[in-house]
Amino acid sequence: ITDAATGESLTRLKRTAQAAPSSPEMASMLSEVMLRTPPPPWLMSQGGCDNQTHEALEAHGLVVDPAAAPAELAYKCASEALTALDSVLACADECESRARFGEIRAPRHRHDLLLELTPGLLALLAPVLSDASPIGSALAGALGASASLCELSCIISEDGASAQPVHCDTLADARAHVVGKEGHVVVSGCGPADGGEQLTSAAAPTACRLMTIFVALQDVATSMGPTCVWPATHTPGFHAAVAERGPSVLARRPHVALDLPAGGALLMDSRLWHCGGPNASGRRRALLVATFAAAGCYPEGSTYSLLAHLAGRLSLADLRSVPPGRLIELF
Repeated sequence: ITDAATGESLTRLKRTAQAAPSSPEMASMLSEVMLRTPPPPWLMSQGGCDNQTHEALEAHGLVVDPAAAPAELAYKCASEALTALDSVLACADECESRARFGEIRAPRHRHDLLLELTPGLLALLAPVLSDASPIGSALAGALGASASLCELSCIISEDGASAQPVHCDTLADARAHVVGKEGHVVVSGCGPADGGEQLTSAAAPTACRLMTIFVALQDVATSMGPTCVWPATHTPGFHAAVAERGPSVLARRPHVALDLPAGGALLMDSRLWHCGGPNASGRRRALLVATFAAAGCYPEGSTYSLLAHLAGRLSLADLRSVPPGRLIELF
């Protein structure tokens, strides 16, 4: 994770500091470096407590765990996703092929491939979503265990992909559609507009945001165009400032490039400003995307990249409860 202001690799410092030092001199040097570059509050480890992760998510709009899942599980999912992409791109049926892709910004050399929930993918998600992990704890704290899976895809950028424009997936004042058990909209908006019911003040902040998890499926080098995020840009106040004064407000804010190792993960409030970087590495970059909404409540703005037969079927509690080898029990 590279701090754009200092150029320091925060992930490297964190992982080096956690390793056993080879000498007292090395220990002293690491202590000095860590004091000079303290980790940001949103950079977690397995030791992060529930309150810490929740506070970081609410204050900064993100939580990052560089070791959220084993690297070998990430590599396996990368192989599955890239094989599936090649198969879809080679498909002669244009309609069938088109149904496997979601919309994405800067689509030239970049794909949003809708994923099947395979045993390998469920195995990767299990440690990330666990209530014992920083990501899973923060997600459940924000949306509850009944949160509904509303996106499951893999963003794959090819060599030559340009940087995406900086964007947020939902606006701070996004209208929300609440879907009832029969699949129809029972509430529209965050207020009484269009005849919709008034959301309570307690429900409104939850109803008008999504939570997105990005998992690196391989070691992400800077040349591969890692995701860049602008911490603390998810608030209504910041969104109002952008609307009033334009993008110069964003240009003055520091950002971070998430050059994560395989299995590293980001949990992001959908209102946070972010973008995918340019890929000039000569390799594909694969990034797993799993997004959750408050049960049945979907704010406008997101592309909702999810295969149709998975829509409305899976909650966070479901994904936590079923072992990968018994995947059929989810359906």
